[in-house]
Amino acid sequence: SMKRLLVCLTLVIALALPAQASARQREYDGTVTPSGELGFKVKFKKGKKPKVKGFTFSDVPITCDGGPNTTFGKVTGGLKLKKKRFGAQLTNEEGTSNLHVAGTVSKRGSSGTIRVFGAVPLEDPPTDPPPIGSNCETGVLDWTATRA
Repeated sequence: SMKRLLVCLTLVIALALPAQASARQREYDGTVTPSGELGFKVKFKKGKKPKVKGFTFSDVPITCDGGPNTTFGKVTGGLKLKKKRFGAQLTNEEGTSNLHVAGTVSKRGSSGTIRVFGAVPLEDPPTDPPPIGSNCETGVLDWTATRA
C-alpha cells in the first residue's frame, strides 16, 4: 500500500542523514612565517563542538644545540574549537618534545601561532626514524591558512 511505501522512504532518508552530517569538514592549508607549511581539517558533528583534526606541520625552522634545522610533526587527537578558537599545549609520551599551537578559524581562513621546543624530530638529515635534536626552540611563530 501507499502508506507502507512512505514509511520505507522516510527510513531510507533518515538513514542517509547521519552519514552526511558526520562527514562535514573543511580543509585548511597554510604557511608558517618565516618558512614552513601546515594543514588541518575542521570536522563538524551535530550536537558536538567542532574539532580541529589532523593538524600537521613541516619545514618549520628551529634552532637546536647542533645548529639550525627544520622540524615537523602531527597532532594525533582532535582539538576542540570554542568560539572559533583552538589551542593546545602538547607533549610526546616521554614528555621531551613540546608543541604549543593556537589559532582562530573562520570560514575562509585561519591564523595563529606555533611553537615547538625540546628534543624534537629534525628533517635534516632525512632519516627514518628522524634524528632528534636537543634543546631545540622555534620561538613563537605566526601562521596563516586558507580553505583548500
